[in-house]
Parts: sequence; structure tokens; C-alpha cells
Amino acid sequence: MTSYIHSRRVYKETEYLFSAEEYNLYPHLARLLQQGYNFVVLRRCPPFRESPQYTYLLACEIICSNGTELLHRHEGLTPDFPNLADLEHFIRHNMIRVLHRHFFGRDLEVVR
Repeated sequence: MTSYIHSRRVYKETEYLFSAEEYNLYPHLARLLQQGYNFVVLRRCPPFRESPQYTYLLACEIICSNGTELLHRHEGLTPDFPNLADLEHFIRHNMIRVLHRHFFGRDLEVVR
């Protein structure tokens, strides 16, 4: 579990692990996760004082070194969605744009 700071709020995020049935339910997400590009689906938990409603997003795990230790962080590639079905829908319609952002670091217009 890692912490994520956005707009002066701290969120907790964990990597969401798919079951075999979920790989069949979300084929576009499964395809991206199995490509070997360090893609992960993160589940974000809101700040403690708010009601617990998780959000999901596709991110890329970035691993680098500061000379003495390995540093891990995640770079979000999609907006947050309230459930996996909405994330799957977004990926289905914007897979090329997400891959373009991952490989070239630039955003393209996305279809919602």
C-alpha cells in the first residue's frame, strides 16, 4: 500500500489483483495487464474522514534508483473511475491513447 497526495489530500492506493473470472469480464484491461509494460490497476481509498468509496485507475509502475535503493511509484494513465466496468469501458474506447501516453508521455484527446 502506498500513499498518494492529490489536491492536498492523502489517498491510500493498493494494486488490485484480478481473479480468473474478472479477466474474462474485463478483456481489454486483461490484455493491457498481460503485455509486460508494468501496467497495474490501482484501487484508491479516500481520506479517512470521508465515506469509504473506492476508485480505480490504470497506472504504470515506475522503478528507478537513487544510487542506494530502488524507488517505486505509480504514474496514473487514466482518470479515476468508481468501478472496474467504467474503467474497462474507458480502456476499450481509448486503448491507443493510453498506450500513446505511456510510450510517448503526451496526452491525446480521450473519448468518454
